Order: sequence, then C-alpha cells, then structure tokens
Amino acid sequence: MAGRLVFTWDKQRPMARIRRACHDAMQQIKDDAHAWWVVVVPIRSGRLRDSWFADVSVNVDAVWLTFGAGHPPVPYVLYVELGTGVMPPRAPIRQTAGEVVPLILYRLRDQLRKTAA
Repeated sequence: MAGRLVFTWDKQRPMARIRRACHDAMQQIKDDAHAWWVVVVPIRSGRLRDSWFADVSVNVDAVWLTFGAGHPPVPYVLYVELGTGVMPPRAPIRQTAGEVVPLILYRLRDQLRKTAA
C-alpha cells in the first residue's frame, strides 16, 4: 500500500505581496528623503530647493527609488553637490541618501509585517 501527498504553491500571490510591500516601503523612503532634502539643502529658497524629484518604479525583478535635484534644470546643482575651486562640496543629495538608505530595511520589514497580518 502506498500513499501520495502533493503540495502545491501559488508563488504568484506571495511574490505580488512582497513587491507591493517593497513599493510601499520605497514610497515611504521617498517621503523621508524629501523631508531630509528640505533640511540639508544649503540654499533655503530658490530653484535648487524646488528642483527635488523622486520616483518609485517596480517591475517583476526589482524596485527602484530614484531621487535627486535639478528637475527642472538648475545650472548650479552640480557645483553645490561637488564643490568648485573656491567653494567646498555641500552634497545635499549624498547627505540625503546617507540618511535614508539605512531606513530601507526597517521600512521594508514594517511593510512585510503588514502584508502578513
């Protein structure tokens, strides 16, 4: 006498939940990054501060968060970020990235916990 037990797994459903959690976590990081940008941008008014952009993209294999400054174009954004011969770099984009990248795992963990509930 023999018996057979078969388990099937619909991997599409958990993968869709994971992608959704990643997207939601990146949306939160996008908001965090903008808040940091407002704090660290060295020019408190004008086009540089208002040139912030951010975008979250998702496909089957990855989730991207792209952010920066210069949209619409600001001719001096590179000089502020990288410095010049007479002005040291102020690097608001790199400072913002340095503050929000460590938050990614925490935001993702929180979103995954929400999807598991």
